Amino acid sequence: MNTMSTIRDCAPHTDEQSSFGIVKALLTVIIAVLIGVLSSPWMYTNDTPPAYRIPIFACMIAMIFVLSVGRIGKLSKQKLTMLFLWSGFASMALVSGLLTDEDILAVLWLSLGVPYLLFCVFPQAAGRHGNVMVLMAIVLGLAPYVAASLILYPLNGRYFGVFTNPNGFGVTVVTMSAALLGLLRGAISATNKNVIHWLWISILWIMVGAAFPFIVLSNSRTSLITYVVLMMIFVGSLFFNRHKNRWWITISAIIVLGAVAVFLVSGLSNDVYNSFFGRIIDKMETKAQSGDISGGRFKIWESVLSQVELFGKGSIGFPQKFGGLAHNTYIMVLGATGPLALGFLIAIHGFTVFIGFKMVTRNIRRDGYAVGPLLVILNYIVLGLAETVYGFLGNGINMSFLLMTGVLVHENWAEEVSLESAENRPMKPMPQIVEGEIR
Repeated sequence: MNTMSTIRDCAPHTDEQSSFGIVKALLTVIIAVLIGVLSSPWMYTNDTPPAYRIPIFACMIAMIFVLSVGRIGKLSKQKLTMLFLWSGFASMALVSGLLTDEDILAVLWLSLGVPYLLFCVFPQAAGRHGNVMVLMAIVLGLAPYVAASLILYPLNGRYFGVFTNPNGFGVTVVTMSAALLGLLRGAISATNKNVIHWLWISILWIMVGAAFPFIVLSNSRTSLITYVVLMMIFVGSLFFNRHKNRWWITISAIIVLGAVAVFLVSGLSNDVYNSFFGRIIDKMETKAQSGDISGGRFKIWESVLSQVELFGKGSIGFPQKFGGLAHNTYIMVLGATGPLALGFLIAIHGFTVFIGFKMVTRNIRRDGYAVGPLLVILNYIVLGLAETVYGFLGNGINMSFLLMTGVLVHENWAEEVSLESAENRPMKPMPQIVEGEIR
């Protein structure tokens, strides 16, 4: 009996689901369009969102449903847990929406579309490639904004690029960095590397390194902090198999220390626009002199906290109700949908971080891409502490988080790890029965 064949026959996926074919390539392009289109409001003022966003969004969602044939797969414990937590959050948002005249279609998407399509249908169709598909989609969806910015606008002053606010450029670049670091970690972990593979690794390193000065040029402190957090996670993941990755650890250390040195030495420059260090210090000093180092965020947060209602005041007209944009995921949810919804959202974020860490500790020695979900999720959470990255429909960062959450709670990744471990494990000889005795 061929034991290896038995193992493969017991696989939870069919060959079509496990191979990266035309369907998965199309799905990757579709979610890249979703991420890109939802990021387009960063180019406009809050009062003039692009009219094409909703129709394109609806078309992409319909295509995801058609390509996946609507299959949701099995409901594992972790998927059921996430669906329970999300149901609680969506229920509170639905009650709040009915009381505050929220857009009912947006609330229905939050209540039905997200758990069904993003947590069940898409990850089932993506299979074991879901992680890489989301990472690639983030890069494909956001790269046009960065490219257009660099082509159309020179790098000087507080860099806006094509966005209405320099923070928009910063959060775009750092979100791309999260995906690039996930792809880089996966490329490094490959065993057989050819010339093309080394070229790919070099390109990823260059793009990750170039993100640092771009973020500094945007003067986005939140993006800079997030970038540092992401780099720490990336470098830390290399230590899980430090003997194999000792050269990569050394290279990473040199690059990080070099970037820090350039950042600090640039402070010697008298021209603040040519000084990376000077830019950040100048901004901190300006905010401190104004009496609010948070850039007005503390006043908005205090306003929200002083007007808490059980089901919130709705997201429509949030700046008029509380004195400005929330600039914080949790403050936004608290003011718009109330403390009950906030409790469920905190539980959702905590659960995703927990299973993200669990995936890293179990898989990273064998599969470098395992750190990708954690990078994307923490990018969303850290940015969300000081920037507006949440919404019922949301933006590209919010969509990236939801898609990766679906990949994380998908039931089959743990089974596939066990399957592939079994395939790679040395086979023991089968016992032989000779003359009634087992040898």
